[in-house]
Amino acid sequence: MGLRPRRRLPAGRLSAPPRRPGRSRPGPITRITVDMEEHPMSQQQTPAVAPSARTGWLPAPVGELMPLVTGLGAGLALCTACELGLPDAVEEEPTRVQDIAERAGADPDLVGRLLRALAAFGVFSPAGTDRFTHSRLSSILRTDALEGGGVFLQTVRDEWMGGSWTGLTEAVRTGSPALPARHGKSLFEYFATDAPREGETFNEAMTLMVGSMNEVLAEHIDVGGATRYVDVGGGQGTMLRAVLRRNPELRGVLFDLEQALTEVHEELRTGDLSGRCEIVPGDGLRSVPDDADIYQMRTVLHMWDDETCVRLLRNCARAAKPGARIIVIDQLVDPERPDPMSTLMDLQMFLIAGGRERSEQEFASLFERAGLEFTRVVRTPVLLHLIEAIVPA
Repeated sequence: MGLRPRRRLPAGRLSAPPRRPGRSRPGPITRITVDMEEHPMSQQQTPAVAPSARTGWLPAPVGELMPLVTGLGAGLALCTACELGLPDAVEEEPTRVQDIAERAGADPDLVGRLLRALAAFGVFSPAGTDRFTHSRLSSILRTDALEGGGVFLQTVRDEWMGGSWTGLTEAVRTGSPALPARHGKSLFEYFATDAPREGETFNEAMTLMVGSMNEVLAEHIDVGGATRYVDVGGGQGTMLRAVLRRNPELRGVLFDLEQALTEVHEELRTGDLSGRCEIVPGDGLRSVPDDADIYQMRTVLHMWDDETCVRLLRNCARAAKPGARIIVIDQLVDPERPDPMSTLMDLQMFLIAGGRERSEQEFASLFERAGLEFTRVVRTPVLLHLIEAIVPA
């Protein structure tokens, strides 16, 4: 004998009344309704609900956490799409999932589901039930895109970054950065000896991201009659190039480790600015070039712990003319108004090198310990700002 299906109750009914004896069909049913706003259990046990496009109908506190929880999956989905070459497999016109999967050498069903998941975040756009086209965000992930979005995604997939984040729990427990603990060497030693391709991708990503801010930063630098300008840790020299182009009276020194100076911008090596630019290899933790009016460090101090930063700043103070200026270009952390970019970058800097992002007060403390006088912060419309000090007379 089969089981009889359980009857569904209309909304608002708590139970069905029993059948009356001797009748084959149920008698009249009394409809019972409950005002949930006045019901005491609704206020004590029913959590608030916060529907949204990202969280759905989840209790409010849990719903608010869901972007953090799902963010890991979304990031890995994006990395997977790039690793499979999906941005290059999607054409300008709507492209069939089957064709995309064949070009990627992947399972068509899962490619479609992956694209659908990314489309929910604005990466790719559905065009019918079995086709996708590019969105503004997916288009910058193509290998020929000038914006270089794929380069940034490659750094996330590389061991130096992705592997370091997997060591966050142990790093927080021990107070030791993850990458040196994992590989027994510093980040740049790791690039030089173990992963040169990762080092090249890192340099390319930094040139694209930080280099895109050069013109704005140079516009906010007041050289104030200076004649000799040293870019400490300047790498390819793109920041110094922007400063020299805006200040024709200025002579520059590009100073960095020898291995960091292998791809100096052509304009500084042999081009129009070569006559005003000296390229000097060296280690700033030992010494820096003498007698400059301005020593500038862009995204250098955030790589190091406080003791190392003070050591570098002291070397600048010793080498500089009295009254010379120190310009640090970095992010600024606001302890009372934390933002995702600076705070997550702060953790990343610790994981890979023991560094940190700093507040205005923390920079002022570094300057004081190095024998410098903190003067001001020049805020810019981009991610990085200018934190300045002077060498006492």
